[in-house]
Amino acid sequence: MYRARVMGFNKNNMPNDDPQKNAKHRRELLRKAIKRNENKKKDSDKTTPVSANEIKKLRQQLSKYEKRVNSLQAQSKKALQKCKAIKQENYRLRKENRESRLNTRHAEQESEQLKADFQKKLDALNLKNFREEKINNWLDQHKINDMENLTNYVDHLNDRYELISLLFQVQAEKNKDLFTNLMGQLKKNGKLLKEIDQQNSQIKVLNKEKEEVYKKLSIQKKKNKELKEYIDQRIHLQDATPSSLIDLLTSRCSEKNFSYYDNLDILINKYQRVLDNLVHQRQGNLYRYGYLRVVDGDWLLHDVNTDDDLPVIVNSHLLQDPHLTTGATVRCQKNNFGWEVEKLYYLPNKVNRTVATKHKQKKNVEHVHNSREIMITNLDELKWAIQKKILVVGNKFSSGFLDELKKYCQVQVMDAYEDGMQQIFRYMHKADYVFLLIGSVPHAITDYTKRTDDLNENSQKVQIFDTPAKYDGVIRLHYLFVNSK
Repeated sequence: MYRARVMGFNKNNMPNDDPQKNAKHRRELLRKAIKRNENKKKDSDKTTPVSANEIKKLRQQLSKYEKRVNSLQAQSKKALQKCKAIKQENYRLRKENRESRLNTRHAEQESEQLKADFQKKLDALNLKNFREEKINNWLDQHKINDMENLTNYVDHLNDRYELISLLFQVQAEKNKDLFTNLMGQLKKNGKLLKEIDQQNSQIKVLNKEKEEVYKKLSIQKKKNKELKEYIDQRIHLQDATPSSLIDLLTSRCSEKNFSYYDNLDILINKYQRVLDNLVHQRQGNLYRYGYLRVVDGDWLLHDVNTDDDLPVIVNSHLLQDPHLTTGATVRCQKNNFGWEVEKLYYLPNKVNRTVATKHKQKKNVEHVHNSREIMITNLDELKWAIQKKILVVGNKFSSGFLDELKKYCQVQVMDAYEDGMQQIFRYMHKADYVFLLIGSVPHAITDYTKRTDDLNENSQKVQIFDTPAKYDGVIRLHYLFVNSK
């Protein structure tokens, strides 16, 4: 029992003739032996020594097992050699089979060729017999039994052939005359076709001129209609009251026609001056007007009448209004706690402008912007602006426009007439925003922005200016920040 446990096998558990199972069995024995040696090292103080007689018996069993393994390896080697010989024999038989198939195919092809040749000869023989039979039938039909009859028949045919030849010559002369007449007619037709093509070209030119005339006439009719409507409106508007006109303007204002309201600030400025005079005359110091500033987190009112700054309190219902920003126009009223912002005037934002303004309006805007200092003081807005790359394309801008803009963001300037177009287009795509000075760039740049997805009018990436004043860039930057939120 002890020997069986140590070796892991007995006579009944000897390996079979399968080489794979023998190899697996040997690996299993080796694993058990290694594990047994490790256990012996751990439990050396607990195991009892094995006698020399037992060791001898174990070695004898191991020797028998090795002989059995060697025998099985020799048998496996013979089996492999026999298998190799069988494979070679199979290869030889497949090769012979392939050659026999090729020979059979060649024989079939030769047989088909022989059949085709035989059929050709048979068809030729049948054709020859058919011709001979046809000749014999013809001879019987014309009762030609000897050479004399055949000679007379041939002479008769020759006379007929000569007559036919003369008829052919006469017809050929007639055909020649007809051909000459036909060629002359074709030449005349060719000249007529050329004249027709020339007339068609002239007709096309006349039609094109006719379309242009009709187009110009349509444009002129449209202009006349617009002029008539404008005159009628002017006549009608002269009799209308200011309140009805303001209601009409308010009802028609939309995103599509917003650019037509650009010069509304002229009316607002005049209204502000008249209102200031009325307030000054009627109410004295009850109200103060101006625009807001933020200094160290406190709201200050810059009074446009006295040109001084004073701290103000913002009414609670105005704190959530998005129009309450630096530069907003307000009216303040005095109460027990000081001056309080109680009304916010909503002015058309100049930064929404997408078309060039008129020369008169441009001067007015420049005067308003340069009349006071405009700064960005909001911390979040400053952090946002310092990360933006602004590309200014053009060369006509007022003094200080770039200096004020560079205080808040990264600015690069490119001259549309000196720098290459392709280089400008490449930098336009890389920039966060493009400030396009419409009055100092060629049409090629504006056409390119219109047909490009990230630069067209549906995108806020391109901002249009005419000749920007000092703080126009800062105001536009503030507008872009508000829209981004």
